[in-house]
Amino acid sequence: MLKIFIIGATGHIGGAVLDLVYPSIQMSISKHWYEMRRKAKYSWASTHEEAKEADIVINTGPDVKQDIAISAILEGVANHTPKAYYIHTAGGSLIWDSPGSSQVEPKIFDDVHDIQALKSFPFTALHATSNAIYLSLLSSALNDPSPDPQKWVPEAFYFATSEDLSFGEYMTFLISKVSNPPYNLVHDTQIKELPFSEAVKVVGTLTAYLFGIDMQVRCTRAKEVLGWVPRAKKVGEGLDEVLEVYYKERDDGAGMQELDDTYGL
Repeated sequence: MLKIFIIGATGHIGGAVLDLVYPSIQMSISKHWYEMRRKAKYSWASTHEEAKEADIVINTGPDVKQDIAISAILEGVANHTPKAYYIHTAGGSLIWDSPGSSQVEPKIFDDVHDIQALKSFPFTALHATSNAIYLSLLSSALNDPSPDPQKWVPEAFYFATSEDLSFGEYMTFLISKVSNPPYNLVHDTQIKELPFSEAVKVVGTLTAYLFGIDMQVRCTRAKEVLGWVPRAKKVGEGLDEVLEVYYKERDDGAGMQELDDTYGL
């Protein structure tokens, strides 16, 4: 039976993957790496062994400074016979433009036309090292053309995007919902722009970055090679459902405390 090892299965991407394949496929599941790295003496040997035993490793939880963990996984994958597949969700912060950058027109990265630029980021860029480790493995471990060479190559970045949405547009959608019944949380619906330096004072540096960055992609490869098309509702169309679930879980105390603490909700 095909065996899959999923890392980050408790996250929103990992959870979706788990829901898709369970229970038809034998799986091993790793909890979120955040919990692992909190343990100063955590050994990645067990992760290496799980990866070694798996036919497919799906890593939905790579984060900044996780290169040691990714190396352990890839060493395990490289020792699997026959050749295993490794699928890894790279961090989007690789391509972001920092708030206040001098770039007049934000760059839109295409997963086919801009592949050389995506592979050429300096290792000081967030997620660049882990991406490079992954690409190096594929160049040697997948040199057999028997797997579809269009899908499994060192250039196989797959972006997924359904719409271009600015943070201002998102806030317009959100305020239109939470300022009306059943929420009635916002009474002043005017949206004001803040310079990055002022936003830092209000919400802190990290949150200001998350709200102020520009990160745009175009998914040419996913459409051409996989035939992928977005089917989910657009953000504005699905916001009612998201808010309903969020507030229900918040009222029930179901795992929302970390998010509330982060954003002062």
